[in-house]
Amino acid sequence: MLYGERGLMAFEVKMTSVARAEDLRGLRRFREDHPAAKAFFVYTGPRRRHDAGIEIVPAADALVRLGAHRIARVAFTAGWRQP
Repeated sequence: MLYGERGLMAFEVKMTSVARAEDLRGLRRFREDHPAAKAFFVYTGPRRRHDAGIEIVPAADALVRLGAHRIARVAFTAGWRQP
């Protein structure tokens, strides 16, 4: 969780290539208590989408946005897989 000039943000990161409804349960509960918060679910899958106010973001995209472009490109385009 982060709080600053841009408001309250919650992040959940999972080593899964599929974002399932049960994976988003904690962020949904958080948003019930903090409806103005931005919520992000980061996973190893390829597709970016939204679900009930939660932004589902591929890890490669999240790393690029954090300024780790070189790491993201090497790890995810070189065929890296979770153990």
